[in-house]
Amino acid sequence: MILFISSFYNGFKSSDWFILMHSNISLTRDTMRLIIFIIICINLLLPSPVEAEEIRFMTHNLQGQTYLDMKTGNIRGIKHAGKRSFNLEVVLEMKKMMGNTTRITQVPFARGLEILNTQKSVAFFNVNRTPERRSLYKWVGPLQSEVDYLYGLKKMTNIHTLDAARNVRSICVVNGNAQHMRLFQMGFTNVVTNNSYENCFQMLKNGRVDLAALSELALEATLAKAHIQPSAIHRVPEVLLQSEGYIAFSPDTNDVVISQWQNAFDTMLYSGAYTRLFGLYFNPN
Repeated sequence: MILFISSFYNGFKSSDWFILMHSNISLTRDTMRLIIFIIICINLLLPSPVEAEEIRFMTHNLQGQTYLDMKTGNIRGIKHAGKRSFNLEVVLEMKKMMGNTTRITQVPFARGLEILNTQKSVAFFNVNRTPERRSLYKWVGPLQSEVDYLYGLKKMTNIHTLDAARNVRSICVVNGNAQHMRLFQMGFTNVVTNNSYENCFQMLKNGRVDLAALSELALEATLAKAHIQPSAIHRVPEVLLQSEGYIAFSPDTNDVVISQWQNAFDTMLYSGAYTRLFGLYFNPN
């Protein structure tokens, strides 16, 4: 009986049949038929490695932190480029561990959520697991924790509270992201959207908006891409949002498959691979 239970849990293999047929266990024909029926049903319900491999991955706002590997056709992170590069390399390492060979594609954030909502067997990162999104998807991570603020140019603004930010002309956010949702929930009516953080800070530099929302972790890399000196930036001291970034999987994804991906991520944490990649891709030179 122990053999049967173990086989049901792990998936009945041909070697299990060999052991069974050469054991001293006495089974009636009807009992054997019942066991075969149960095994077939369980194996139909359990996710196979092929199902895990077919998951397609998307990401967003790479902001020049990546390059295309011409040998493999895969997007790769640039060393010491920042959060986006780091997240990409973490997911690539997880995909390697899981035997997933699909290529990661970049899409606008709002488009990524739309695909996540309407298509099966897809995953999208980095996505903040807000209360509103928690029940919509399956989650693996967190890839990192972060604190978001509003930023402006020192020469243009001296705002110190979120309430005072209601009175500025405009605040730029990435369309559909957690910062956008947060400001909407707070009743802000002066929000404009763009498809990337870099573009928001370009608009800030050119005087087209007064403030832009961004994670503190991504500030250095984003300012560099927008060619803005850190000394020129004023941060509104009040925190806009504290969040954790995850890989969001489409809601049809089997919970066993989610556990497998979470185990892959946890293995990276425990083995030191996560820390190694953080130093190599997230931290500046």
